[in-house]
Amino acid sequence: MRDYGKVYTAIWESATFRALTEDGRTLALYLLTCPHGTINGTFRMPDGYACEDLQWPSERVCEGFRNLSENRFATRCETSKWVWVEKYLEWNPPENPNQRKAAQKLVDKIPTECAWKSMFMRVCAKSLGIDPPPEEPKKTEPLP
Repeated sequence: MRDYGKVYTAIWESATFRALTEDGRTLALYLLTCPHGTINGTFRMPDGYACEDLQWPSERVCEGFRNLSENRFATRCETSKWVWVEKYLEWNPPENPNQRKAAQKLVDKIPTECAWKSMFMRVCAKSLGIDPPPEEPKKTEPLP
């Protein structure tokens, strides 16, 4: 949990943000400013948290997450209910070694079964100063 977060005014000019629906934009701003957020842009976000805070029914929250995922703003694992704001570390890189250590520690909290964890680690490894996971072998079709 954090007490402070940055939202740049340029978000209103971002093609990704402008492509979102009204509910998508509201949910995006919520994810950037909610009390559940962390220094690396990954956190657990069950429907109930967002439903309570936004005063939305769960169907509206799910539709909002679908919109964010389709537009590559945020991805949520339906199994673990963990969220990754995809460009969070690009917009908010760790500013000092202590912040980097805190962000690294949070990676260990992301459940192994989280659908996007390996992608997050590949994309954000450099920003976090961690080793990326090994590349997954490409699947080939057997010859007939």
